[in-house]
Amino acid sequence: MSNRILIVLGLLLANAHFAQARLMYAWTSDELAEKAGIVCNGLVTDISVSSESRPVKYESVIPDTHQMKTVTAKIKVLSKFKGDVPEEIEIRYPKEDTNISINRPSQIDLQSGKRYRFHLKSVPGQPYYVSFLDGKFDDAPSVELLADNERDDNPPLFRKEAIELAKQSLAGKLPDFSEEVALYNSFWRSPPQWQIMFYGKERSTYPQTASDAKIYVNVSDRKVDARSWYSKESPGKRTIPDEDDIGKEVIIFLLRKSEHGERSQTYIGVIEKITADEISGEFADANTFPATRRPMTIVSKYIQSIQRIYRIAEEEKRSENAQEKSNEKDASR
Repeated sequence: MSNRILIVLGLLLANAHFAQARLMYAWTSDELAEKAGIVCNGLVTDISVSSESRPVKYESVIPDTHQMKTVTAKIKVLSKFKGDVPEEIEIRYPKEDTNISINRPSQIDLQSGKRYRFHLKSVPGQPYYVSFLDGKFDDAPSVELLADNERDDNPPLFRKEAIELAKQSLAGKLPDFSEEVALYNSFWRSPPQWQIMFYGKERSTYPQTASDAKIYVNVSDRKVDARSWYSKESPGKRTIPDEDDIGKEVIIFLLRKSEHGERSQTYIGVIEKITADEISGEFADANTFPATRRPMTIVSKYIQSIQRIYRIAEEEKRSENAQEKSNEKDASR
């Protein structure tokens, strides 16, 4: 894994779990399916929690001992993708029973009446099942919430298919890319989706986290998310905004250097005003979701890259509208 991937992954995880001063491993759907003995979609029909808790000790965690209750959930199996399970199963998982705010585990949190994709394993000699991450401090990645519009039999979306779907969305828009980095947003993004960044041939000149395109592919319907964008200009090629950027959506990468080191930040938003020393507009952190844009002033000397971006969903909508008008015109003749 390259340094760039580690940096991007660290930024995403740190933003997603800002309440915890630690990073967690980002499992992909490919890894989840490979490691789990059982993969299935299911509906939670009943949940019960034990009245007493027990101390559980974990390695490399401070504090290392946490009080855990046991949750028992009844699941109606909707579809099976790996392993042999009956039509109804019982799963058990731990639940934190202490009111701490630092280093809380990222745990399974099922709700009755909701549908999920489960990555489980059997327990020898027992009629119930557990997460394949059972015994690990963070077991939440083993269970994924299904979207409201998702089919009961929708299978996992693996990396290869996600990248192909992303490439299809860029057909005719960004033909000259040589590399892609795919991250699977699951336990900090529900329902899950793939985030795929595409890089051109001049990748070595790019600032950290910058790319030629960022495509989000939903697992639920295999469609590209409305947040997906691409740029017609390479990151790092332009550091000075111009008047044509006003009113347009842009990605801006900043780098501040001080005696304490370097601090980088990537913003997405719309420029409203440009002066000799700064720009102002409505911006949000490009690596945080969801993120609300707010008025902001950016000092121009810190800009390492500025790119004007184009939303794929908006372009497709304009194309559809144009086609509909053309069809109506032809029909009226």
